[in-house]
Amino acid sequence: MTNKDKSQEDQMLVKEVEYYSNGSVWKKTDQIDNKNHGQGTVYFHNGRIQMMANYVNGQLHGKYLMMYENGSIWVESSYKNGAEDGACRVYYENGNIKSVSHYTSGVLDGEKIEYYPNGSVKEISNYRDNSLVNRQVTYFNDGSLKSIKYYTEEGSVNLYLSFYPNGELNKLYKYENDTGFLINKLHYDEKGKLVLWTQLSPMKKGDTILHLNAKKLKKML
Repeated sequence: MTNKDKSQEDQMLVKEVEYYSNGSVWKKTDQIDNKNHGQGTVYFHNGRIQMMANYVNGQLHGKYLMMYENGSIWVESSYKNGAEDGACRVYYENGNIKSVSHYTSGVLDGEKIEYYPNGSVKEISNYRDNSLVNRQVTYFNDGSLKSIKYYTEEGSVNLYLSFYPNGELNKLYKYENDTGFLINKLHYDEKGKLVLWTQLSPMKKGDTILHLNAKKLKKML
């Protein structure tokens, strides 16, 4: 990244080329008045493309690509006036899709889906203004349900459920709607039996009111 070569430097339109110390091209950028304007390309040492982007008046604008060194696509997105805008797709190095998300003016907005390397869905989330809303669902590698997290309209967690691979409920956490403080924790074993119940005080920000393990619960039943 040492040498620079500028052609037509006295004119408004400039093609800037930067090099690695071994002489191979590192970066090519179209510029106008010292601002990136047009296509910009970054290369790996082996000459393969690492990144391709489009610029308007110094800001990212248009299609944006990042690549793995093996030549496969890593990130495929688009920008508008310097902010990420539209669908963003991220891939594993083998070419399988890793995640799909959506942006509006640089802000996460809408559904985001993440995938395991084998292609099965790992997580589905919903965003509004960069905050999680509605619910977030995760899955085990075999497609069975792993957890569900529900959110209020204000973006705080309302209810969390997690499951064992056999489908039985593992944990249930309940949160206070207004403050988001955890107020109830229930833990179950893999056969669906309640083994732990903890009740917390929202007024004292998490102080324990009640804590019963399986042995104490059995005496109450």
